[in-house]
Amino acid sequence: MGGGTAPNIKSEKLHASLGFQLLGAYHNTGYKCGKWHDVLWFEKQIAPYDSPPEPIRPVSQLPDGILREILENTPSM
Repeated sequence: MGGGTAPNIKSEKLHASLGFQLLGAYHNTGYKCGKWHDVLWFEKQIAPYDSPPEPIRPVSQLPDGILREILENTPSM
């Protein structure tokens, strides 16, 4: 996902050249250089969606040690 204030033709062309597509716009939500601007949002598919996701499992069914590993590698806020 990417975003930017509009109008910004160079940013829009950059996103398009990288395979992003316009997702939508929030009108008059960005204040920049003394005036209100629309904010454009772009999206890009980064993986195929050719199979259903694995079902959600309860924490109690996670392999031994995986929860500890996740917590140890998660930056504290």
